Amino acid sequence: MVSKIQGKALNLVGYRLNLGVCRALRQYLENLKNALTRIVLDNNGIASGDVLSELLQGIASQDDFKSIIIIKNTVDEASASILIEMLKRPFPKNLEELRIVNCKISPVSTHKLLQAVSESQLKKLSLSGAQINEAGLDLLSGMLAHLRSLMDLDISWNGLRPNSHLKKFLEALGANRTL
Repeated sequence: MVSKIQGKALNLVGYRLNLGVCRALRQYLENLKNALTRIVLDNNGIASGDVLSELLQGIASQDDFKSIIIIKNTVDEASASILIEMLKRPFPKNLEELRIVNCKISPVSTHKLLQAVSESQLKKLSLSGAQINEAGLDLLSGMLAHLRSLMDLDISWNGLRPNSHLKKFLEALGANRTL
């Protein structure tokens, strides 16, 4: 697995992960604080929160980690909590990119992540198919007024319906000069 790290990036596309592999990777990352800056976890069969949480704890130990992309996996509340702590990191150790795409994630976890994003220095956010609801849209609307670091936002495939919440979001998006 460590041999897959290239240029401080680890791309695990279709690579099945289990708790044992994630524990080993966590230990490796905790011992080498500058091993990674980016990870892509795509279709890894992560259905248990323990597996992703274990890996994210190792990633959180990295000094200069910038980008997490999680696609077609499960993001449980424990994993979301670790991501939230990473979003709170101050510059220059801040997370710059978070993409959660077509993952199983609860609306509560998505809402908590959005709250953390509002206080972050994130540049790229994708919560595609992440069950963003009307309360999440309202949170995004308020966040767009003051969050100047965000330059890329993807909230596609959330089943958003035309209503006053979506209208408020679109107005806030129109007023934002960085997206």
